[in-house]
Amino acid sequence: MTNGSHVFAIGDVHGREDLLVALVADCRLRSEDQAFKAKFVFLGDIFDKGPKSRGALDFILSMMDDFPNTELILGNHDEFILRILDEPDEIKQMLRLNSWMVSAGGLATIRSYKIPLDENILTSLRDNIDKAHLAALRSAKRYVEVGQYILVHAGLRPGVALEDQKPRDLTWIREEFLYSDYDFGKIVVHGHSVTDSYKPEVYPNRIAIDTGAYESDRLTAAHIRPNGDISFIATVPGKRRIDVEDILPLRFGTWAQAEKLSIFR
Repeated sequence: MTNGSHVFAIGDVHGREDLLVALVADCRLRSEDQAFKAKFVFLGDIFDKGPKSRGALDFILSMMDDFPNTELILGNHDEFILRILDEPDEIKQMLRLNSWMVSAGGLATIRSYKIPLDENILTSLRDNIDKAHLAALRSAKRYVEVGQYILVHAGLRPGVALEDQKPRDLTWIREEFLYSDYDFGKIVVHGHSVTDSYKPEVYPNRIAIDTGAYESDRLTAAHIRPNGDISFIATVPGKRRIDVEDILPLRFGTWAQAEKLSIFR
């Protein structure tokens, strides 16, 4: 049960403020039209790759004002900035910064904050990132439980109790979680790993909703109802506007079945 609220769990945004605004507007309209209480949970990776990381996090902070029960889960891309700013060794700090910008899509985030690419970039990074943004990232959850579901950014390590999961696994784990048929006791709803189909994918022990928004233009929300039923909504960009529609997930009995079907983008 979800304490009477309809929960919208939203997958990896990656700087696509445009898709985020459209998707949330549709969720809010459904809440108003059907007269139900809505709760929003963002599964992390608000930053990097897409062009408007700053705007996306600004929007989420505004959601926290409109819906005080809104929760943000920390993604590995969101954590990059914290790791850079918290690194005491200047050489390691610069190495982290360069790696983030070159290999992880951080350059797009730097540009969204209008930070000059010069020798003072680290100082500018500290000075130009909104204090409220850093506070939101530092206070972000590692996971959120919603009835029979566990909402998390990356996943869980099989065989480890929820309360004993390491923060790094919750934010970074991939193969050990994705290829496992382990029963976690609840269904794990996660992002982090882009689905091959660019659609939500449902497995016996997990539901993947990172549909590659920054490159596919499809940002997905899982709509969890008070009775535990779940459905999916996603953006579908048109020529002049971004539409939002209900979307059917792909369902698999096991990971091996999905791999055998060889579903590619």
